Parts: sequence; C-alpha cells; structure tokens
Amino acid sequence: MDCRLQEALLNGTGEVFAKQRDAISCWKSEPHKRIFCFEASESGSRAYLVSTLNDFWSWYEKAESRHFYEVLPEDVPCRLYFDLEYYRSNNRKHSDALILDEFCSSCAEFTNEKLILPETLSVEKDFFILDSSNEDKFSSHVIVHLPGGSLFRSNICMKAFVEELSRRLLESDRAVVLNANSERVPLCDMAVYSKNRCFRLYLSSKAGKCTSLKIHAASKFYGADSPNPRQVFADSLVIPEDYESQRIVLFKQLTTGSRSQSSYLFADTNLCWGSNDSVSPFPMTEDYILEINKKFKSLARIRSWRIVRESNSIGPQVFYQLIGTRYCFNIGREHRSNHIYWIVNIQKSCCYQKCFDPDCGGFRSYQFPLPYFSRKELSENGRYYETEEQIQQPVSKENLIGIETRDCDSSFYDLASDKLLFLPSSSEYCEDSFYDPSTDRILTS
Repeated sequence: MDCRLQEALLNGTGEVFAKQRDAISCWKSEPHKRIFCFEASESGSRAYLVSTLNDFWSWYEKAESRHFYEVLPEDVPCRLYFDLEYYRSNNRKHSDALILDEFCSSCAEFTNEKLILPETLSVEKDFFILDSSNEDKFSSHVIVHLPGGSLFRSNICMKAFVEELSRRLLESDRAVVLNANSERVPLCDMAVYSKNRCFRLYLSSKAGKCTSLKIHAASKFYGADSPNPRQVFADSLVIPEDYESQRIVLFKQLTTGSRSQSSYLFADTNLCWGSNDSVSPFPMTEDYILEINKKFKSLARIRSWRIVRESNSIGPQVFYQLIGTRYCFNIGREHRSNHIYWIVNIQKSCCYQKCFDPDCGGFRSYQFPLPYFSRKELSENGRYYETEEQIQQPVSKENLIGIETRDCDSSFYDLASDKLLFLPSSSEYCEDSFYDPSTDRILTS
C-alpha cells in the first residue's frame, strides 16, 4: 500500500504529514491530540498522522491493514516500557516463557528498589505484555503500569533507569541472551529510548510482515476480566490518555555517572558544573520548578542547568534556564522575546524566578520554599531520598533544613501538607541582579 492510498483511507481521521517535524509542530498547537506514524510500504517509507485518540481508534479498529506506531515526543511523560527480543537460532537453550518471567520479575524487583511507589509493583497486575513472536524471533512489548499511575518524565529520562537495570541483569546473568555476534546482551533493547521514538501499536505488524502485536498468553494484567478492545488499546499506550494529570515518579536513589547528587553541590572546590541536557542531577527539584511554571504554560521544560559553588556566604546554587514559557512574575505575563531562569538557593531552601529582560534586571520573584523531598535531595548529610513511608508524611517546621521562613511567603505554600497552593502574581522581593544586560550573561560571582 502506498502513502497516497493510506492517506486516502485515513481521510477525516486527522491531518497527515510526510515529515515528523511537521507533525510535531501541528501537535504542539493541539497538544490534546496524538501523533501516530505509519509505514506506507515495505520499503520503509513513513508518514505521520495527528489525531485524537477517539478518532484514531474509531478508524483503527476497523482497518484491514495496520502498520502503525505511537510517536513518543520528547519531554512528554510516559509509562515505563520495554522492547524484548532475541533470535532463536542463537538462543536455542532459552524458553520464551521462562526468560520472559525472568525479565519481568527482575524488572519488578529493581523498580521496587529504586522508585518511590504508593504500593509494591506486581508483575501479575501491573505488567501489560504484548507478543509478536514468530518461528525465527522472540518479540514482546512490556508496558508497566506503575502503582498510582506514576509516569517517567519522558522516555529519554527513562534511559538511565533501564541502563542500570540492564547492568544488573548482566551481572546476575538473568534475562541475558546472545545477539547476532554471539555477545551477551540483556533481553531488553536499549535502542528504543530515543527522541521522538516510534513504538509499534497494539494490533499492528511491521510492513511486509504478518505477525501483529497481541496480548501475550502469559499476561495476567486483566485477571479474569474481559476488557473491551478500546480499553486494551488505551492500556497498551506508552503515553496514557490522562498523562497530564499523573504524577512524575520519584527516585529513592539516583546517581549521575559516578557522582551522587550531593557531590555536585558540596565539592571542596569552587567549580561550576553545567549541562545542556534536559535532566539535571536533581530531578525532584527540577520537577517542582516545572510544576510551578506549568500552571502558566503546560509545555514548560528545562533547557539547561548549571551548579555554581559561590566563594561567598551564598553557598552553592542551581541555575535552571527554561523554555516553553517566558512567564515573569514581575510583569504578570510572558515576555515577548526574553527568556527566564530560576535559581535554587540551597542554604535558604527556596527557589525564585529571574529573567533576561534588562527592564527586570533587579527583580526577583517570591521565594518559593522547597518541598521536603527536594530539600532532602539537596542536603549535604544523610540519605538523599527517604523511604516511601517517610516521604509521604506531612512535613513539620522542625523538619525544615535550614529554611528561613521569614524570608518566604507562606500564603501559597502549606507547610503542613508540603503542597503548593496558588501562585502570587507579583513580588516585593528583589535583590541585586545575577544578570548583566551589557553582556547578556548570568553572573556567577
């Protein structure tokens, strides 16, 4: 089937684009919709559809030919997912059922160890398993529904987590297979955690192939229930329908390379570390800043971060530059062209907004007190993350780590529940600017 014929069949379902970037641009203007990719021929040519889930499913469930993929845009929260595969010719000793069980149990064990979850992750009720194996190849997709509906911030952020799981598998020799070069590799494919990834949909096959993804016989996700096909489709998605309302998963322990979060801040030297990556060593603090900003612009995200070890009494600070929003508390709206940045004051356990506009050079927003989990993440002593029970307990004033409450406005932050209430529209708090308008740079000392 060529692209034109497929586009004709999709008529009325949504907008079709030949290039992914055009589809993403359309989706950004209508974020309630989704991006799907479809293979138009065996040659591998692809096109992209932007449609609502309901409109797409109405067409998809009746389609005779299905070669569709879910597109995972960068920085969109998603479920933990895996692509499991091995060629039988190199792995004759393996049993599909045994190695799948070995992987899922190892994954559940690792996830319960690393993530803060409201209840224990269960393979039977939380692992949604699809299968498209054939005589030559074992192939399975696993979509993990974390308890409480928790999601990873994006599939890119998920990669480090899966890499650590893969190392654990190789070290323990669990769910390990041989690749085409007879090298030991984990059962899960690491190539599927990339920017704007296309992940094959339930009921779809690859172009030129006849084996489609269907619920695996070993999947006990629905128990004795018989869900309708629309529900199965929704549960099979990596990005759930209600992703914007779900919480981002928190880590009990996280390392960045060989360094812990604390080592970035409390080094013996007055060095500055920085990155243009979207993920800083302090994901909980980053999530809190994004939570504030997404009340104004839902597409707000971190563009870059850096950590400055000041030589004076200010101590280490974390700088976050944002994109997707230019909202400034000084003017009560977005700047037309100048971007904003946030500073995390470690000693006072607060954060505030500043911007690159020369007219706002001396302005600093209200100081937002950092939540309990963020203060622990940034603290020098003790564990960086609490247990599930401790992290969910209300925070009392005695638990605050060096926070000077007289410097922070409490009308929008409830210390008892450790919750952000509402945001002020202006500020009376100002300080000397960290911004030099003559050079258009942030000053670090």
